[in-house]
Amino acid sequence: MNNLELETYTPTSQEDWRKWLEENHQSKQSIWLIYYTKKSDNPSLTWREAVDEALCFSWIDSTQKKIDEFSFMQFFSKRKPKSIWSKINKDKVQELIDPTKMTKAGFESVEVTKKNGSWTILDEVEELIIPKN
Repeated sequence: MNNLELETYTPTSQEDWRKWLEENHQSKQSIWLIYYTKKSDNPSLTWREAVDEALCFSWIDSTQKKIDEFSFMQFFSKRKPKSIWSKINKDKVQELIDPTKMTKAGFESVEVTKKNGSWTILDEVEELIIPKN
């Protein structure tokens, strides 16, 4: 099945997206999240709000597609256990580790990647360390 044929969801707020994740993060594998731009009169959440909530449930964003001048969609899916974490997302997770935000799934994802090495695999690259030959 092509990613574009998958289910879509249009949250009206960050709280709405979090509720969807609470209800679906274990049973669904992915979703196309539809956002509206600030030029639109439709209620929406921001990309950052969507990513923050996704990280709390061990989900991650990827491909983004423009729908029209007022909307776009972003693909979100469950994070794979060996997926590599960017510095931006690692820093964000540190901010989200709060009992009222980060879920058990989010905590477990961080712990698994720390144990399997995926958490630190890009550290030298992001710090611009040149490897020795």
